[in-house]
Amino acid sequence: MLKLLGEPHVEAAGARLGGLPEKAFVLLALLLLEYRGAASRDRLQTDLWEHSSRDKAAASLRWLLSSIRGWEHTHGQTLVHTTRTAVSLQPNLNIDVAVLLDSPALETQPQLEAMLRLYGGPLLQDLASDMGPQLSATLAQHRALLQGRFIALILAAAERSPGEQAERLLRQLQRMVPDDERVTRALLLHLHREQGDRAVAQEFESFKHRLKAEYEVDPSVETLALAAQLMPHRVPATAVDTVAAALTANEPAIPKVAILPPTVPLGAPARLVTLGQALVEDVVLYLCRARTFALFAPYTARQLDGAEPVTAVAPLGATFVGSTRLLPAAGGGYRLTFSLIHAPSRQILFADQFAFDEDDLERRAYELAQVVGQQVSFAIQETALATHRATGSNSAYVQTLLGLRQLQPFDLKALRRARGHFAQALELSPNYVPALTGMARTLTKERLALRRSEPELVAKASAIAERASDIDPTDPETWREQAQARLYLHDIDSSLEFSERATTGARHYADILAEKADILTHASRSAEAKATIEQALRLNPMPPDWYFWVKGTAEFFLGQHAEALNSLLQIKTIPGASRLTAAAAAMAGEMAIAARYRRRWLELYPDSRLADVPKFMPHADRQDVQHFIDAARRAGFP
Repeated sequence: MLKLLGEPHVEAAGARLGGLPEKAFVLLALLLLEYRGAASRDRLQTDLWEHSSRDKAAASLRWLLSSIRGWEHTHGQTLVHTTRTAVSLQPNLNIDVAVLLDSPALETQPQLEAMLRLYGGPLLQDLASDMGPQLSATLAQHRALLQGRFIALILAAAERSPGEQAERLLRQLQRMVPDDERVTRALLLHLHREQGDRAVAQEFESFKHRLKAEYEVDPSVETLALAAQLMPHRVPATAVDTVAAALTANEPAIPKVAILPPTVPLGAPARLVTLGQALVEDVVLYLCRARTFALFAPYTARQLDGAEPVTAVAPLGATFVGSTRLLPAAGGGYRLTFSLIHAPSRQILFADQFAFDEDDLERRAYELAQVVGQQVSFAIQETALATHRATGSNSAYVQTLLGLRQLQPFDLKALRRARGHFAQALELSPNYVPALTGMARTLTKERLALRRSEPELVAKASAIAERASDIDPTDPETWREQAQARLYLHDIDSSLEFSERATTGARHYADILAEKADILTHASRSAEAKATIEQALRLNPMPPDWYFWVKGTAEFFLGQHAEALNSLLQIKTIPGASRLTAAAAAMAGEMAIAARYRRRWLELYPDSRLADVPKFMPHADRQDVQHFIDAARRAGFP
């Protein structure tokens, strides 16, 4: 057998046959791996002696072929055939590399042991023969491919082996290829399945120390991501301030995110694999609907399946990459793990895992996609804001986030600060849809905070929201803002139409559902409004106060005054709800509560009069307006 893996040599009858020049093994490897068994003399002399003149390279090749013929004559073996113009491998020559390349899956123990004996190390290991940079690069590429093929065969065999045998095999493989982290990742997965977190933590720490001591490097981002996925409570996510220090002002103004399909263990049911891929695509689609950043479509992500995450997304210019993995669960079944990586710094922002039971998944797949999507959104936002704090770098995305942080619907000063941030975002990126919708929101909410009709403000908000929907009609926020603006322009039919478009694009977006409920109340469809706000509360069970205002309003107009009062009394931060609370209390017979909330209102708005109410209540049924006026008059309002 011609042995090219490890230290090159020829074996016959269990003995090594010496005497071949080192360059002969390079020639034989090229003939097999690069030239499909045969090559012209011109090509061989050019590739083997790339820095030599043509005449000198030709003379070197003649000398090498003469040496090979002398070796063949001495040992009675034929390695190559030569003609005046070409050189080819002896047909059916027994070569370890060919055996490795042609090997099927290792199904039996003898097959596994034979493969372990066959692999003597990397291709042409420690060869001292002089080689130019192009030849060195070619051999390095084949070396990596062959080692990858060997590792893949052994890892697949290990995954089919029982517990202790699999661990022994993986540790043996780790000794054979100590610098290949694929083996370590397989070992971590195996230990997690068989022994749990503690064993994984011990192995991971040992591996980190060995890498640092022997190679002066840290684990790859893929290994770090796996460790974080396996032990989210033991391997903390990198602090966003640490990530921020690695960022530069040259990053794209709007972050780009690629979420890769899940890697799957050998033997996972095909149906479960399909469901896992579909769930990850659901996460992507959720993020697309609620985006303040750019998502690569699932089709693009599928083209990167199986690749090392950060390397895979580098040509795309992605700022963040989501790595997902389907893993066996300790008690049986499977779980989906997820980690988010900041590509420029190769830092892991967070990792989490979720039960992945098919029966349960069919009931709550979208909710699970929401949970993952919200975590991704939050991690990206926190990183961007930390970057802004640490470096002062600016972008439309950062200014939009700062605006959203300031956006308090009933605080006039906060609304105007938020508008300033959205304006800066639009200076940096005039067509940035999240900034446009944020700007529109500050204008409609300012109308509420001022307690004046302000048609100019609302008309401007409507025009901005319409522009946003023209740019991106798939973003539900654009239709949400059009719905709000049209409501305060007293165009309730259009408001309902836009609200329906918003909820169609975001069926489980609690805030959009809550605002749809508010619009339904103004459309005098209070029963539908109550059902819709209750759906929003199920999705957002610890909501902002305005949810209770919407719920109390719907109940009030349904004549459920005690229920309305209970909802409205949960409001802590919206002084403007005091008049409705007093009216509901009066209708429920709670006159002391009505008097208390009437005083709060009149302290804030001493000049308000019930005669002005119709100007500010765009209701389809004027009887609703009269019902409110009658209740407020009962509560003692002038």
